[in-house]
Amino acid sequence: MANLNLAQVIGYLGDDCNRANGGITTLSNGDTKYTFSIATSDKWKDKITGEPRSNTEWHKIETIIKSTVGQGVHKYYEDVLKKGFLTEVRGKMRSSKYQLEDGIDRVKHYIEVNRMAGGDIQSLERRGAVVAGAPNNDTPSELDDDIDF
Repeated sequence: MANLNLAQVIGYLGDDCNRANGGITTLSNGDTKYTFSIATSDKWKDKITGEPRSNTEWHKIETIIKSTVGQGVHKYYEDVLKKGFLTEVRGKMRSSKYQLEDGIDRVKHYIEVNRMAGGDIQSLERRGAVVAGAPNNDTPSELDDDIDF
């Protein structure tokens, strides 16, 4: 039986991807690592109370852009992918183990986007309708600056 490791999420970016917030890191080999989060939400009506309910899941995204790639990809990540923008991500589920300073083992789960293996990050904002950096009125109220990553 064949195996498939494919993750696809469509949601709202939790933050701009920039160096100031740690979303962009230059690796020792000159490649650039982009890290950001996407929120997806489920909404339903409680069967007992009839009240609207919702649940927001946050998905960590990581991608590495080779130093040999043109600046257009870097510019897209840094200038077009903005907090609150509706974005589609396709990649592979990955996990990595690490240890906290107090010796507690942790596992980080994330979606690795590798464009060479069919992964992709695509803004779903309408062209011309949204200017990069402008506030998006369709951003769900679940996006909250106080959420910890």
